[in-house]
Amino acid sequence: MDYPALTGFLNSLESYSHDLVQELRAGVKLCHYTTLDGALGIIQGGDLWLSHLRFSNDDEEFLYGLRLVGEELEALAAAAPADAQRVARIRAVQELIEKQREQPIYICCFCEHDNLLSQWRGYADNGGGVSIEFNAPGFRQYSGEDSPFGLTRLWRVVYKDERQRNVVHKALDHPGWQAEPEPERVRYIADALAFFLPTFKNADFIDEKERRLIFTPGPVNPPKPRFRVRGGMLVPYVRMRDMAGLPPDAPPRPLPIARVLVGPGRHRLMNRESLRMALDAHGYGAVPVDVSSTPYRG
Repeated sequence: MDYPALTGFLNSLESYSHDLVQELRAGVKLCHYTTLDGALGIIQGGDLWLSHLRFSNDDEEFLYGLRLVGEELEALAAAAPADAQRVARIRAVQELIEKQREQPIYICCFCEHDNLLSQWRGYADNGGGVSIEFNAPGFRQYSGEDSPFGLTRLWRVVYKDERQRNVVHKALDHPGWQAEPEPERVRYIADALAFFLPTFKNADFIDEKERRLIFTPGPVNPPKPRFRVRGGMLVPYVRMRDMAGLPPDAPPRPLPIARVLVGPGRHRLMNRESLRMALDAHGYGAVPVDVSSTPYRG
């Protein structure tokens, strides 16, 4: 992965970032919804788990981006029958993109809002759930060229079909690599599209306003996946500690936690008190803990 070339392309789309951590707009938050057990694991372990995209809740999700990019590349090839070089370039890009079908991709999901009723409903049977807000720049220590075992980025999900297809067009014709020799140009195009594949999602989910921490393992010494059971399915995942190359006996790194919001539930006030104690016990004494005002009983 050529990071300067990729960053130049991202900036051309006005997707500004630092170390592949996308900047947040004013008023936007980065919130991870989880159960009380999940929140305790994050606080105690200083860790987040990234699940394999193919084993996400939406079994269509992994294939959506591949299908859209494939369709758009095919349409671009059909629109240029007289330009043999362009068609050959598109075919070469298609071949590289098709290999992404076997590429493991791991994600951890966040929302741009910290108090969504739709999310609280999902955790109604688990004490009401918890929303943990993070400072996005704190993830730079894991991303960009400092990611030792692959490509890590924190990026906004793209829902609108027009914007998704525009990325394909822009990647194919980006002026930043038009002067490159053909093999390098093809690789740059394919790398740019592979970067965006796990950020493309069906527009039916646009209300989620999702952002994703995405890890694509590299070919050399990638971290071994771990496994857990969720919803009757065995799900591969990687830990952020593994992505950072920390030895098993290394102390946890502090996570960039900015705020904790306790979801609606019968014991919300007691949960706020105990979460306050857990945060204090693990070095997060300055992190505020609040309680959702949403009147949802589950």
